[in-house]
Amino acid sequence: MLTELARLPSKRRSIFRGVKKELWLDYPEGKVFIWWGFSSCTSTIGVLENEHFFGKTGERTLFQIKCTTAKNIKKNSFIVNEDEILLLTARQFEVKSCLNPGNGLHIVQLKELKPKFDLLQPVSIPNLTVQSNISSQGISPPISGAMGAQFSATQATSKFDIPDNAEWTQNGVTIAGSHGQGDATNQLFWPHGLFVDDDQTLAVAEFGNDRIIQWKKDDTTNGQVIAGGKDQGNGLNQLNRPTYVLIDKETDSLIICDWQNQRVVRWSRRSGTTQEEIFIDNIACYGLALNEQRYLYVSDTKKHEVRLYQLGGKNYTVVAGGNGQGDGLNQLKFPAYLFVDRQQNVYISDWNNHRVMKWTIDAQGRCCRRWRSRLRE
Repeated sequence: MLTELARLPSKRRSIFRGVKKELWLDYPEGKVFIWWGFSSCTSTIGVLENEHFFGKTGERTLFQIKCTTAKNIKKNSFIVNEDEILLLTARQFEVKSCLNPGNGLHIVQLKELKPKFDLLQPVSIPNLTVQSNISSQGISPPISGAMGAQFSATQATSKFDIPDNAEWTQNGVTIAGSHGQGDATNQLFWPHGLFVDDDQTLAVAEFGNDRIIQWKKDDTTNGQVIAGGKDQGNGLNQLNRPTYVLIDKETDSLIICDWQNQRVVRWSRRSGTTQEEIFIDNIACYGLALNEQRYLYVSDTKKHEVRLYQLGGKNYTVVAGGNGQGDGLNQLKFPAYLFVDRQQNVYISDWNNHRVMKWTIDAQGRCCRRWRSRLRE
């Protein structure tokens, strides 16, 4: 299929994709991300008036996309009058701006970027041309359906020290979800960070359902909501776009990145607990790591740094980044998830720089050296 699509000329133009969901919160200005999935778009904005696609009421997100690699498939589409443009999988975009004109409508402007390396195995098709057809109107073209599902088509090779006789099972086992997107206890909606306890209890931060849900080892049918799930909000019994969760076994509690509320909260796992304790506030936390000395590492996506707190304390030390957003070796750009090894080295997924950073510790316990690795470099 990719080979056949590659034979079609690419279109440099503005297109639209409309989604009848509140997705705009996930696309802050300046965010760089990869769009995984084939997405049906249009060059005719009038198509969006159809209530089946987008409509005029309710929560809606309109993506206005300036792209260079979309494919015009109007002649190959069953519905010719929709002027369908296909946005291919594995395309990189930057959020240029966001607009809230009211009545539930949110507009997100995206610009396609050329990645530093191929995200898909390239298809060898000679003499491909890019046609310029940029719209002169202030608002560009639609989008019917939801965001594409996760799709991995990259062929990559990695080197590991694996014994010659090592064997793996040929199929994975679903241990949570797999009943479609939803908010039932047997469903997940945009699961983000997760934590596996010593007894193999799985805790998942559900970004889309604003809750933390856990699965016991021997019960993969239904999970149990253990934090949040009381609608989106900033109350002490609510979460707003949680991104990560840790289980603190010493206090039998959860430590949660409540990202959209810009706080880290502690939530007791004891039966009957319905409220949280604000642990750290005024921080755009995304990832957490707790070391053996009970120091808490927290990534801040707004200040582009990683902080170190003594568990329960308010004072902190910046151990990575903190020099403004950028791609320098002393900078980060939207640091997301963290891992700390037993030598106290900090590994950071530097999201918008498309790299993994490692900060090592010197004899005095200070971060002193930086190392980076880019995928397929």
